[in-house]
Amino acid sequence: MRKGYNKVIFAGRVHRSPELRRTPHGVAVGTFSLFVPTSKEKEDDLFVDVVAFRTLAEEYCPVLINGKAVLVEGTLAPCRWNKVEGAIRNTYEVRASLIRIID
Repeated sequence: MRKGYNKVIFAGRVHRSPELRRTPHGVAVGTFSLFVPTSKEKEDDLFVDVVAFRTLAEEYCPVLINGKAVLVEGTLAPCRWNKVEGAIRNTYEVRASLIRIID
């Protein structure tokens, strides 16, 4: 029996301005990086990759710029790829279901 709850909420500042593109089927996909300070120690700060789809991507990608404070709610999704050297790399991204500008 697999049961779980996958929901994350981050409040931070846009670190990398959004990139808006379209899939071959015409679905809008926006990606950006979010800086989330977690403590006074710089090594504990987070840089979170965020992906938004469809209307959410079309609405927010044009207005988000570096330094803008935002709240992002979504699910955590694993990403896996092979590096040129053949090593397998794993990371996570937030697939946004809600984005709100908070400043």
